[in-house]
Amino acid sequence: MLIVGIGLGLGAAFSQSSAYVATRHFTHARRGRRRQLLVLAHTLMGLVSVLVLPWVWPRDPLPWAQVFQPLILSAGFYLLGQICLLLALRHAEPSRVSPMLAFKLVVLAGLTILVARDTIHPLQWLAIALCLTGTVALNYSGGTNHPKAAAAITIGCIVYALSDWNIGRLVHSFGQMESWRAFVLATLLCYAIFGALSACLLPWMGSRQAGDWLGAAPFAGAWLTAMMLLFSCFG
Repeated sequence: MLIVGIGLGLGAAFSQSSAYVATRHFTHARRGRRRQLLVLAHTLMGLVSVLVLPWVWPRDPLPWAQVFQPLILSAGFYLLGQICLLLALRHAEPSRVSPMLAFKLVVLAGLTILVARDTIHPLQWLAIALCLTGTVALNYSGGTNHPKAAAAITIGCIVYALSDWNIGRLVHSFGQMESWRAFVLATLLCYAIFGALSACLLPWMGSRQAGDWLGAAPFAGAWLTAMMLLFSCFG
């Protein structure tokens, strides 16, 4: 299971990095309309989630008393993280923003020790140290990141870590449900919420141009794939 988890994590990292490249492409082609990308892409992901949900919905009722809190918290912190990510991409290249997100490992380590009262293996500390060393090296290669980008990434790492923490809680809140169903259901529930919220913003930040929707589709596809793999990895 450890090897499977590592493989899923690497797949999530690859897909997430692809989404950052798609973000840069969209903003360059459409003169920096990052907020529009966020709205269009999450509307598309929400639509896909709603269409797929009936196929994975369990026969037994969900334990909403346990599911509701981690679902809302993971969704809320994620949205804050996305806003910070788009702000960072305004001042830095995707190839430099993506590795900087490794800083959230420090936050997750702190949550593990302080909240879960769990211990971290020395090899895990070594892995965290190596990730942070690479992060610092990339930050100073070719000059430092713009201060606004660095601030946005730092705040984004904190809220992304809080979202990741609650994703783990959400996956395990389903109880004895089959693993694959829990992973997929957790992802689809979150993105159905994001899609509904994004659809409410379409009158102001949407588009009637097919090209804009097609331009947002690569980001939506890469990001939803990354999140499906990430939720599975945490599970």
